[in-house]
Amino acid sequence: SVLNVEGAAFIRCDASGNQSDGFNAHLSSGTNPFMFTMDCTGFNNGRAGAFSCNAFTTHDGNKAIDLRGIAADNAGGQIAIVDAGTQMWCIDTMATASRGDQIFGGPVPPSDFLVDQSTPELFLENCVAGSSQYSLNAKYGKIWKRGGHFPMATFTSNGGGVVDY
Repeated sequence: SVLNVEGAAFIRCDASGNQSDGFNAHLSSGTNPFMFTMDCTGFNNGRAGAFSCNAFTTHDGNKAIDLRGIAADNAGGQIAIVDAGTQMWCIDTMATASRGDQIFGGPVPPSDFLVDQSTPELFLENCVAGSSQYSLNAKYGKIWKRGGHFPMATFTSNGGGVVDY
């Protein structure tokens, strides 16, 4: 978790096998962190049955960039952003084999790229998805995409949307 700092950068790091999230940034003590990840991985997070365990996630109006990340087999959305004003830009990111958290009684179906709660924005450039249910899940905010490969269904509700730009 990235807390109480203005920014954090992770290069060629692995955040796998955690009880909850892999890379995670939250507003804490009035500090809104910026998170940058490059060539990082997050596999098999949420092994203990916790809800919404993502490989890469940011919340609370934070900003994040992922370059060439790989996320797979997590118990939630692989890449998930939450809350108003939160923005993340993913470039050449690959997400696949999400387990979601519905198997534990949670609300998230298997989803590769997820925006949830209020009006977050996720920008995808040349990204690849491959989960069994939803490549893109815009429950609330917007997913903006350019290029890439998203073979499974797209889900939108509650004012969420997916836009080519």
